[in-house]
Amino acid sequence: MRTKKCPNPRCHSAHIVANGRYWSDARGYTKRWICRDCGNKWKVFEEPLLQDLPALDIRIPLPAVLRRLALVALGLPLQVVEKLEYVKAETVRAQILRFHSDENLWGAICGLLISECGIPAARVEEFSTALDHIAAGTRTFHTLARAYRRLIRKQESRHALAEQSSRLLRRPVQISQTGQVQVGR
Repeated sequence: MRTKKCPNPRCHSAHIVANGRYWSDARGYTKRWICRDCGNKWKVFEEPLLQDLPALDIRIPLPAVLRRLALVALGLPLQVVEKLEYVKAETVRAQILRFHSDENLWGAICGLLISECGIPAARVEEFSTALDHIAAGTRTFHTLARAYRRLIRKQESRHALAEQSSRLLRRPVQISQTGQVQVGR
């Protein structure tokens, strides 16, 4: 279940993100949420998910992981992915670095980004090279954000990025000239 708004009666903000999950024998998986505007925290109980990547013991569905990786590979900054996916930027960053650290798994994920998500092979290679630099400590994720700002300056690039993001999210996405992302329902 994806919560759409903060339950705080004084807030009702849509700027909410997932704040972790834990297992309870009594209730199963419980997902924590936090409102980025008012700071309100709450829990949602959910059904257990399959472990799609048992080698890393990750209890999140593979399509969600691929979608997040694909959005970052397209060039969206982590803060934008946070708003689109309702998951903290720090979580997305940690997932990306964890996957990238395992060569075999990263090769399989790159193949899925190309075949399942439709990301051009050249873009996946650039993303992988950037992650190599980030892992070596010679670049940061802010470097990727600067590349995004350069990309959106061109109108045709903005439209192409919005179209690919819309296809991945299955919702209409518009990107302004300043880089602001608007997501439809």
